[in-house]
Amino acid sequence: MAKQGMTYHEIVASIEALRQQAAQLKREELSRVLQTLQERGHTLDELIAVAQPSKVRDGRRYRDPASGRTWNGHGKRPRWFTDALGKGKTPDQLRA
Repeated sequence: MAKQGMTYHEIVASIEALRQQAAQLKREELSRVLQTLQERGHTLDELIAVAQPSKVRDGRRYRDPASGRTWNGHGKRPRWFTDALGKGKTPDQLRA
């Protein structure tokens, strides 16, 4: 915390010292976490896999028969999809 009477350069130096101290503490903490994982028979890859949930897909996939382009059913409908619907096709008929 800045103290009364500190110069700009002293404050900047204090900030840099605190950043270095924080980085060192972070490295030490992460090292302890990794060591605990290894002691318990786990790997970092296992932790990452659990921490990052996979994207859930509902399996919708549509294909343009003329060009082979696909659309996953999310976001704005592509022109080829809306054109096909306008010509009487159903979404089920366009499923890949």
